[in-house]
Amino acid sequence: MLLSNPDLELSGSGAYRGTAKSPGVLDISARIARLAAPSAHLYAPLVLGSGVRTWLRTALVGGEAVDASVRLRGELAEFPFASGSGEFSPRRMCAA
Repeated sequence: MLLSNPDLELSGSGAYRGTAKSPGVLDISARIARLAAPSAHLYAPLVLGSGVRTWLRTALVGGEAVDASVRLRGELAEFPFASGSGEFSPRRMCAA
């Protein structure tokens, strides 16, 4: 997947598997060349839920991430995986 617009330049791959009893299982890896932080909530997968997207919208009010990567793997009902059942690893996110 490739995405480029004024807010974001991203490349990545992944898979989503829906389940009958939960939001599903997500396994994605992405490289973010550039992301305007105030727009991050617009690119969060809908299956993460409105609470996560609201937090992103209200917490990230300025700045830009450059040369970053993110890995998200696990059952979405257990996000942010405090029990160790999945992985959420943002890396090298440098504010510009």
